[in-house]
Amino acid sequence: MKIRIEIFFVIMMFFFCWVVLFTRFPFWWKAIGISLYAGIILYSVAELWLQNRPVPKTLLWTCLLILVPVLGYIFYIYTGQLLFKGALFKSKRLSDRQLLEALRKSERPLEVLSMLNDQQRCFAGYLDRVTLTDQNQNTRTKILKNGEATFQEMKQRLKEAKDFIHLEYYIFRFDRLGQELMEILSDKVKEGVEVRLIYDAFGSFSISEQDRRKMAESGIQLHPFLPLKTAWFTQKFNFRNHRKIIVIDGKIGFVGGMNVGVEYLGEDNKIGFWCDTHVLLEGEAVQTLHAVFLLDWKYVCGEKLFENHRYLQSVPADGDGLVHVVATGPETRDMSDHYYAMISCATESVWIATPYFIPNQAIMTALRVAAKKGIQVRLMVPVDGDMASIGTANLDLRSFHLNFEVNLFLTATDSIYDLVTHFEEDLKECRRIRPVEFYKRGLDVKWKESFARLFSGVL
Repeated sequence: MKIRIEIFFVIMMFFFCWVVLFTRFPFWWKAIGISLYAGIILYSVAELWLQNRPVPKTLLWTCLLILVPVLGYIFYIYTGQLLFKGALFKSKRLSDRQLLEALRKSERPLEVLSMLNDQQRCFAGYLDRVTLTDQNQNTRTKILKNGEATFQEMKQRLKEAKDFIHLEYYIFRFDRLGQELMEILSDKVKEGVEVRLIYDAFGSFSISEQDRRKMAESGIQLHPFLPLKTAWFTQKFNFRNHRKIIVIDGKIGFVGGMNVGVEYLGEDNKIGFWCDTHVLLEGEAVQTLHAVFLLDWKYVCGEKLFENHRYLQSVPADGDGLVHVVATGPETRDMSDHYYAMISCATESVWIATPYFIPNQAIMTALRVAAKKGIQVRLMVPVDGDMASIGTANLDLRSFHLNFEVNLFLTATDSIYDLVTHFEEDLKECRRIRPVEFYKRGLDVKWKESFARLFSGVL
């Protein structure tokens, strides 16, 4: 209802501007148009002030609404009102909470918690209190560095599927790699394996209608997440599904930073080598990862697969430490809270490897305080060498507030040492920027940074 009113306001504002600027109507007609236009702006400003946002943001949007005719109001509707995200995804939030709470076990791995050191126990205790998912002890993880290792392992595991394959991707290209995976999936359908795919409507925009029809005809069930045709009229186009998930037979899971496209194999000459990380999961944590997919599947098509217990059967595996699958999105707690807690629990080092570093004020404060405490802070997310997070969320405001994300939080697992090793290997390919060099960067760079900072809330 609210968005309909706002669209009506936009149409009326355009009409009033046309009357005032491009017609020869009598003065009193134009006076009415100006008065009504001003009334819409004043109504919007009053509504903005009642939301009690931070003062700088309130002043920024107030100036934009008043000083930029029509376009300022449109920009406010589609970016400045993202705080209404809770209402947009209210039904999803409620249904997700019900299932995740039902899956939680009454018993916690207290024997493992007692074996953790202070900082590990600090962070594990935080996650246990604030998330709706379990920290799993009986889970094995394997770090897959870069595209070649990831997709080689992925193809092998897909070919071994016996019951079902569920995939969820932000970007799924129908290039050479995408077609290879589709051939494997089509063959598995012929063997009687159920195959379902969720793709983000924006991230996978390159998938043509012919490609979708080809996949559907091969027996693959697929649905887009938040189709763009309707999302433009519901403010939802700005909220994207950034998750990358594969679940095979409820026993094997894949999650991490890589989408499906040849660029992740380094075969795009414009991009060059792509450095990214994925994780292979076996054991109880796969059930939680699968629950994230099943909830998204219900959201995109209404089918409640989780009512069939075979999709949520837990298959334990020998593991070490704790593995915690945490899904975040505009309907849940921000991922930035978890990153902040992890940084705050650090006592020795904070190492960050991310393609997008657009932190909010809380993360900046946590990093600054950590450095002042003598903790080694490297920006390039293993922490202290015994806690780590890996997944789909970048260290930017879109991942924190707008995108649907899923991350693994690892505590005292052997895989963390693999992440540390990979970080140190990647560090050899980097050039350190010292404070003096940073402060002396060119004016053109400073202008670009300052301009980009204005849009940090939607980057």
